[in-house]
Amino acid sequence: YVNLLRRMGVPAAQAEKFYAGMKGGHVMVIARDPSGARADEALSLMRKHGAVRLDDATGAGQLQSERH
Repeated sequence: YVNLLRRMGVPAAQAEKFYAGMKGGHVMVIARDPSGARADEALSLMRKHGAVRLDDATGAGQLQSERH
């Protein structure tokens, strides 16, 4: 999974954290919204239904998203 994430442009250290979270039983959801029109809505829905922050799954605390 790390190599796949790297090919998607995820930095190596972050890809390793994502993989550690998945090995710990978490699921990664990747959603693309080219227009950006519904990205906030998708993020809100994921949070509402129990999405965890990457670092909470691996041991720290910042929401990871392609939203900038």
